Amino acid sequence: MEKKIILKVFLLINTLGVIYSQSVSTVCKTSGIWGLFDAPRELLKPFLVDGVEFDDHPYNISANNHPLYLEFNIQHDCVAYGFIPAPKMHEFKVEIPFTKTKNIKNAMFKPLVIEDSLVNVLGSKYAYGLPTLWGSFSGDFNNTYEFTHSDQNVKARF
Repeated sequence: MEKKIILKVFLLINTLGVIYSQSVSTVCKTSGIWGLFDAPRELLKPFLVDGVEFDDHPYNISANNHPLYLEFNIQHDCVAYGFIPAPKMHEFKVEIPFTKTKNIKNAMFKPLVIEDSLVNVLGSKYAYGLPTLWGSFSGDFNNTYEFTHSDQNVKARF
């Protein structure tokens, strides 16, 4: 019950902020590392939802494979719109580029987003419709990046 009330208050304040603000976007500086991988389509297929398919791509990789991005970001120095703050946040995304639907070609499909700011998790989930989860992050964010969601932990070194 409490989560529903918090969500309603968040959406109400956010809506009022958009109505009374001249700018409806939040602008942040982003620092991050994107890894581009050549992944087996069989591994990626379960991440696609009904109606989303692999599209053509420009990479010279095996026909049984498809590009995959793993994105490690820090959003900082954000300027928010309305009354909602835009706090600094760490973020991890799984992105499958070059996907298509019946009406859209060459789209970036995001089956998983993990962020460490509850405000941003709610915004990503309810404003953008992304499958966003809350997680905790640590590391120096230059050479090492670590995040945890529930009991799952991922460590990356660059």
